Amino acid sequence: MKKLLILIYKDFLLLWRDKINLVILFLMPMFFIFVITLLQAQHSDDSKTIPILLINNDINSLQLPSNLLNNTNFIVKTINPKSNQSLFWAKTQVAKGYDKLLVIIPTNMGQLLTASTQQQIVGAHTSSTLPNIQLFFDPAINPTLKNIIIQQIAAAIRNYQMQTLTEIISEVLGTASINISQLPLPLQIQYAGAKSSIEPNAVQQNVPAWSLFGMFFIALPLASIMIKEREQAVLLRFYMTPISRFSLIFSRFIAFIIINFLQLCLMFFIGIVILPLFNLPALNLWSHFGTVSIIGLCSACAATSFGLFIGTWTKTIEQASALVPILIVLAAAIGGIMIPIYLMPTSMQIFALFSPLHWGLEAFIDVLVRNSNLQQISWPLMKLILFSAACYLLAWWKLN
Repeated sequence: MKKLLILIYKDFLLLWRDKINLVILFLMPMFFIFVITLLQAQHSDDSKTIPILLINNDINSLQLPSNLLNNTNFIVKTINPKSNQSLFWAKTQVAKGYDKLLVIIPTNMGQLLTASTQQQIVGAHTSSTLPNIQLFFDPAINPTLKNIIIQQIAAAIRNYQMQTLTEIISEVLGTASINISQLPLPLQIQYAGAKSSIEPNAVQQNVPAWSLFGMFFIALPLASIMIKEREQAVLLRFYMTPISRFSLIFSRFIAFIIINFLQLCLMFFIGIVILPLFNLPALNLWSHFGTVSIIGLCSACAATSFGLFIGTWTKTIEQASALVPILIVLAAAIGGIMIPIYLMPTSMQIFALFSPLHWGLEAFIDVLVRNSNLQQISWPLMKLILFSAACYLLAWWKLN
């Protein structure tokens, strides 16, 4: 037992002397948690996020542009249509990316839409066609955002047509006109299976996600230490002492699990104490403390065993330094750390099943958001344990 403790102390000492890798292990996930969580929170809190320009040539109708102006997803800047330079300036603004969209409403658009709606009611057919509302997009706009904007503008046009329809029906029936936009929406938003009123937020996603990302980077200093010991014949000297090879690898396993667990505790401390100072919701762990600790322990085992595997199977520090970031970033990309799984194409979602970072994140989200118990997250925990055992056994077999 004394030999094992001495070996564990030795690994702590070696890691403490490696200041660069210590910075990577602790400051990198802290940076990601702060920056990404703050950015996502700012985006979600600011409902008016899409700047658009509006040129309204239909001075006789204010309802259609009003529908756009009242849309809480848009920051609308109205441009005077009388100046010829205004159109050129507006297109230039959009082309350079200062605004995402230019909307041009043609002359008599409201009147023509009303006439078209009336013709549809009586079943009349006409050869006249409606002029188009012109949309000039920023060439570099995200395709998903572009589709969202088109849907919002289409909804504004449909709302105008429905309002026209209700006015016509009201005139026929002799009743007061109904403003559809002011009708109450009988909607109650809840979360299925939720046992509390706390809504899912960016903190619950990002703190465990980037903590796992940082934990797996333990493979880099761990592999570096193991390779240096081989290159400097330190490992050979250990073999000549009355210390079993099992003790050599197991002591390292225990030491770096402790480091990983301390790293996770620091990241959770940030979510509980520091992020609320920036007007973000606090991470609620106290009702799930035991379950979260077990998930953290399983994740630490998986990350440490992965580091042991890299350290025993790579021959040089250069190989490990190149291989570890590639594998971890790839596992994070397909595992839902950078992009939520549901936003990925169906073909890519299959690959998430093979990412240990996804298994850990899935368990954390199930507990923190869905209030799952230990039994309900047993499968992702089992996959983490099996992954850890496989990497550990491969490392031990290589040393022997």
